[in-house]
Amino acid sequence: MVRWMLPWRSRRGRSVLGAGVVAITVALLAQRSAAADGAPMSATVTITGRGGFSPPNVFIQRGGTVTWNNVDSDSHDVETQSAPVQFVLSMSPGQSKGWRFVHSGTYHYIAGTDCIWGQKALFPCLDNTVVVLDPGEAVPTPANLTPTPTPIPQTVTVQHDAFMQITDTGFVPKIAAIATGGTVSWINAGVNQHTATSIKGPTNFTFDTGGLSTSQFAPAVTLNDPGIYWYSSSTDCLHGVTSTTFDCTPAFIIVSNADVGTQLPIPSEITAQLPPTPTPVPGVAPAANTAITVGDVSGFTPRDLTIKLGQTVTWTNTGTRTHSVVSDLGVNPSFNLGGFAPQQTVAWRPLQPGVYRYHSSADDTNSLQRDCKCNLFRGTVTVGQ
Repeated sequence: MVRWMLPWRSRRGRSVLGAGVVAITVALLAQRSAAADGAPMSATVTITGRGGFSPPNVFIQRGGTVTWNNVDSDSHDVETQSAPVQFVLSMSPGQSKGWRFVHSGTYHYIAGTDCIWGQKALFPCLDNTVVVLDPGEAVPTPANLTPTPTPIPQTVTVQHDAFMQITDTGFVPKIAAIATGGTVSWINAGVNQHTATSIKGPTNFTFDTGGLSTSQFAPAVTLNDPGIYWYSSSTDCLHGVTSTTFDCTPAFIIVSNADVGTQLPIPSEITAQLPPTPTPVPGVAPAANTAITVGDVSGFTPRDLTIKLGQTVTWTNTGTRTHSVVSDLGVNPSFNLGGFAPQQTVAWRPLQPGVYRYHSSADDTNSLQRDCKCNLFRGTVTVGQ
């Protein structure tokens, strides 16, 4: 079975989101201490079944503590992947647990119960981080950040329900498609207040989430009439307001009578409103083989692959346990194909040229770990014209 992925991942007919690097950088500032001596000594992360970890990335000072609060009705865990020190915290519904960080560095983590072993449909399987800074080390600031429009996909998959993020630089994903009678819901993953406010649609039906604060969910909106619904954030882009950091080109919900899982071409009505895909980098010949295998011992084979823009890369799990494909921190646009079981194949078609480094978050990629097989479970896809 092949699961086809664009810049976001679809599982069981529902949306699982990724986050842009610029958006993540801005969101991290919510954790910045008012003190002048750097990162705070404590931070709190909330876990929900549909929102995942909020905020997904935090800064903390070495010696400080992060507390995870599971406010969901299901159990979840915090399971480090690439990190200076490995740990796992399991939490039942309503339970909280903390971890004191005594070593500086970046701790990448996921919810293993949701993204490796359980693969729950609605849980956002992102690359979450705790960045531990030395005392006095400054937290990065968002100076001169400008929104980077996401490249336009050629097709979009019809979901039954869509779950969207609003970051401080725009909506993620920019375009979604749902079946008639499906729902759309939003969460504010940024620091500033935002809305999801309809601009126009196939009928007189309108929606407006109202101002959403950080980590706040909006009630799901049911869309029964086929057509294209345009929307934006009124606090950033409407009523005479034009933000310099929020992407004010409209976002879109396509409501279709097509079956869930159908690939719909992006209508010209939408593409005309969005910026064109960036100019490709210098040309390369099409790759004769774009298939990569993932073995329990051998890791990714081949680990380095060069393809031509427009080609699709596939990863097939030839091992006996779950592996994953997740872009490294700093790769933009990022991608996350999540965990896939033995004999399962996932596919990804990059939408712009560049160098995409990735790893298996389900395997040991920590160079400080004894007997680390770091290079085996890391790879690079280079995309040229």
